[in-house]
Amino acid sequence: MPRFPAHPERRPAVVTGASSGLGRATAVALGAAGFPVVLGARRKDRIEEAAEEIRTAGGEAVALPLDLHDGASVAAF
Repeated sequence: MPRFPAHPERRPAVVTGASSGLGRATAVALGAAGFPVVLGARRKDRIEEAAEEIRTAGGEAVALPLDLHDGASVAAF
């Protein structure tokens, strides 16, 4: 059974490394395109800033701490 409908109107996007550079730019672009975005990175303050930027522009965004080198962090994410 698929987790998402085959052709939903909006699919959530998960962006890792979203605190700066290409990750942040990707998250902001996806938010501007109408996707709900989950931002993950080690620097919680930076991803919260990016999520707020998306929300201010009318999008949906959630910022969650994520360290891909830490299995517990990945599981919590």
